[in-house]
Amino acid sequence: MLKSFFKIAFRNFKRQLTYSTLNVVGLAVGMACSMVILIYSIRELSYEKHFAGHENVYRIATKFMTMGEFAKGPPILLSAMKEIYPWVEKTCRVRVESDIEIKVEDYQTKESGLFVEPDFFELFPYHFLEGNGALSQDGIILSEDFSRQLFGNENPLGKIIALVDGEADHLYTVEGVVDISKVKSHLNAPFWAAHVEKEISPHWLFVDTYNYIKVQEGTTPAMIQSAVDKLIEINLFPNMGTKTPFEEWLQRDDAFRLLVQPLADIHLGETLRFDLAEGGNATMVYILLLVAVGILFIAAVNFINLSTARAVKRGKEVGIKKVIGSSRLQLALQFLSESVMICLMAMILALGLSELIILLVERWVGVGVLASVFNNPTELLLAIGLSVLLGILSGLYPALVLSSFRPIQVLKSNLTGQSQSSFRNSLVVVQFTISTILVVGTIIVFQQIQFAQSKDVGFDRENILVVDNANLLDNNIVPFKEALKSQPGVANVSRMHREPGSTNAFSIQSIWSSYVNEPVTSNRFEGDFDYAETMGFKLVAGRYFDASVASDSSAVLLNEAAAKALLLEKPIGEVLNKKYNVIGVVSDFNFETLRKPITPSIIKFSPSGPKLVIRLNARSTDKIIPFIEAQWKQYAVAEPLAYHFVDENFNNLMEQERVMGEVLALFAGLAIFIACLGLYGLSAYLAIQRTKEIGIRKVLGASSESVLHLLSQQYIKLLLLSFLIAAPASVYSMRTWLSEFAYRIDITWWMVTVPCLGIMLIALCTVSYHTLKSSRINPAETLRSE
Repeated sequence: MLKSFFKIAFRNFKRQLTYSTLNVVGLAVGMACSMVILIYSIRELSYEKHFAGHENVYRIATKFMTMGEFAKGPPILLSAMKEIYPWVEKTCRVRVESDIEIKVEDYQTKESGLFVEPDFFELFPYHFLEGNGALSQDGIILSEDFSRQLFGNENPLGKIIALVDGEADHLYTVEGVVDISKVKSHLNAPFWAAHVEKEISPHWLFVDTYNYIKVQEGTTPAMIQSAVDKLIEINLFPNMGTKTPFEEWLQRDDAFRLLVQPLADIHLGETLRFDLAEGGNATMVYILLLVAVGILFIAAVNFINLSTARAVKRGKEVGIKKVIGSSRLQLALQFLSESVMICLMAMILALGLSELIILLVERWVGVGVLASVFNNPTELLLAIGLSVLLGILSGLYPALVLSSFRPIQVLKSNLTGQSQSSFRNSLVVVQFTISTILVVGTIIVFQQIQFAQSKDVGFDRENILVVDNANLLDNNIVPFKEALKSQPGVANVSRMHREPGSTNAFSIQSIWSSYVNEPVTSNRFEGDFDYAETMGFKLVAGRYFDASVASDSSAVLLNEAAAKALLLEKPIGEVLNKKYNVIGVVSDFNFETLRKPITPSIIKFSPSGPKLVIRLNARSTDKIIPFIEAQWKQYAVAEPLAYHFVDENFNNLMEQERVMGEVLALFAGLAIFIACLGLYGLSAYLAIQRTKEIGIRKVLGASSESVLHLLSQQYIKLLLLSFLIAAPASVYSMRTWLSEFAYRIDITWWMVTVPCLGIMLIALCTVSYHTLKSSRINPAETLRSE
């Protein structure tokens, strides 16, 4: 029976080749988009979940006052937890070392790796190819790829590796090899070397290690949070110099808190500073899952609409089969088999298209999203299962409609198809509602990105170059600086510790004035006398540092937020902390993502910063960088010059939003393509159905223009209805997204109306071929048989 069903299905496919092709292409594009998104989302949601017992493993991170959330925490924490709480089974501190020199006999390389305590592989049971995870005091575990890099195909167990720390070589014995090729974890590394903390700092504000605990089954995150809060209350709070009750203080922005993170939540959790690996974007994952459902729905709607529109043409086939004894179930199974066959054909095409979409995303967006779908048999089975399920779901309604026809009705040619037109129209409305929401959302995301890139951040961030490794110059940093200042393309040069927009360094300081009862936590920026002027901080009151004024070495500049927090109405001349003289106030400036409001900042004098900040004259970049590199080589520094531009810092802060915007733009375009593909096929069928009606209207005097208007207005009504639904839905959803930003755009009328008009123009162009063709038809040809 199935063979017969598929044979009939194939004949019908060839008989209606144009419409069948539209169905296959629409379904293929929809399935390809959905497969890519679904596989990406599954991989993102699978981080850490391959570790047995991951449900009982947590990382204790830190909210470090106004500095934000850090992935690191105080090393003393784990000692205290293990001593006090019996439900803590295992603990492990982790450190990361970047670009450490590694020597194996005559081979030498540099690599970044993790230094871990012996219980590491009990908390994180990787799959061992060699060894068993037992880590001795001088043991090291290698990833399979790194093992091959160092030892080729030899068994590395027992081999000696030297890790160079400064001038000394630390020898480690290889005790295992693990396979991380299929592991999704933020703890993946080329190597894990044993490291035992010899001396634990007793200071709770010393944030230095990544802290992990494994707890007994049944221990909840709330229990752990309560426990670490208690430790802060006992060990740190009494030294914070505040009269605020602990529970109230703990909720303040300038409080020090410990954050409990379930292991599986780390990758898609809130982005933390100094994390071991770049995290995912939970918002993007969930939005893309909704997009996948939406696109798949649009593709399925095309199939349903075209199938029900063709119902009139297949009515006699149904009638004859019922007369000769076919049951409704047999007919329904036949039409379902046709649907499944088309979906399987679409799936074959979709697998190829999915590779193209991955390539488009990687090249257009500039990031690697995922590997080929063909690399994973499970994902291939998922794709086949998805196509069969889609075939059944999208073919169910047309099968029920077609198999329900009464023979006497269809054989008398009394079938009009009007009963399904309302349902088809509803589906078209939903299609374009989804497409419009995607396009409006994409435009608003890009507007927010553009706003972030052009916003006045409180200083001139253009043409500022930072030399990151200027400390390597040692005593030559002064002549290097003077050589740069002598160049006409250089406006100013300064030594500093960090610049706004940098996320890999932080510095805070408690400040107070005679007007406040409690200290104010401020962000500290330090540089030499030229720092504030070189950065371009805008003076509101007072003056910059002056090297000719000896007392300026203990002077400070405040931003407006700091002056306000300290209740200083006339800040100039005020003394902070009984030793810092306020000589100036600068405009508030952003030094972090626009998601966070500006907080108090203090600018202090420091002559020994490890970085150089160079203010370039406009359009001098191409000429001055080669000069800087030449000067760098002149001082025979072993390492190459490392530099970046400050405006890159701020662009990087919006990188996740940029990726989300460009991915949304790609899928929004594909959604419109699929919807218009279905509209093209539907308009062709409906135009054929109304051929005789148009002929009669023209005989009665209707002009081609009036017929064109008649055929177009049904689509215009559907599109207007979809826009009326999409406009409030898209505005509401994007306002929710924008609420995450402290500084954001306002959604204006054009951000909604322009996409709607654009989509309407595309849709009307799509149906114009058939409407124009029908409006110009000769009534003599259509009514000849009447």
